Amino acid sequence: NNVDIQNTTLDGKYCFWVHIFTNTDTNGNGYKTSTLNIKNLFGGTNTFKFNNTRNAAAIYGFDDELYLDAQGNYLVGDVVSLKSLAKFVNGGNTLQGKSVKLTADIDLAGEEWTPIGTSSKPFNGTFDGQNKKISNLVITGNKSDVGLFGFTTNGEIKNLVVENAKVSGYLNVAVVAGTPYTSKYSNITVKGHVEVNGFSYVGGVGGKNAYANWNNVTVNVDETSYVNANSVEGSTAYR
Repeated sequence: NNVDIQNTTLDGKYCFWVHIFTNTDTNGNGYKTSTLNIKNLFGGTNTFKFNNTRNAAAIYGFDDELYLDAQGNYLVGDVVSLKSLAKFVNGGNTLQGKSVKLTADIDLAGEEWTPIGTSSKPFNGTFDGQNKKISNLVITGNKSDVGLFGFTTNGEIKNLVVENAKVSGYLNVAVVAGTPYTSKYSNITVKGHVEVNGFSYVGGVGGKNAYANWNNVTVNVDETSYVNANSVEGSTAYR
């Protein structure tokens, strides 16, 4: 049946549904197959329209975590799902041994960003940007371990472009990762206009403590971009 649901409590949640088909084989015997779809999102309209155009039995439901593809990869394709990733990881789900794939360019539109991973709850998985772009990253305040990723360990960040960023913090401040630590970073590009401000351990791509391999990291920013580490307290200067 076709379904039209309106519910404000479902805003931001993912919709999934299972189609169950009745088929006939070459011998005339009937059998059933099913397909799982996790595609729709309540994008602020609070309305879900389910059109059962394939004349199949269907079961549907809702979740507020992340899309999964058939291989078990987490899929991120918009601002809401990227925020969900940050919430998921910062809630204690390190994604150790799991992969996250960026499926589309995402414009953060200058909205305040909460970094993915903290020192106590780091991101331990593999984030594959698939050469997609995240743009207009903004982080303000005086916190430590700030960037698109706050703290990563024992994983990998790869094939990612970040364009235009204004990031401010205290210690371990950068555009891509405040504390990259023991995660690998490869095929990373930072471009456009970039402003990074902090007290100490401040960088354009990574902040502090990179203990794994970094390969093919490119910074291609405009002439007015800068990285500023104001490492002085009173009369004492720090590095």
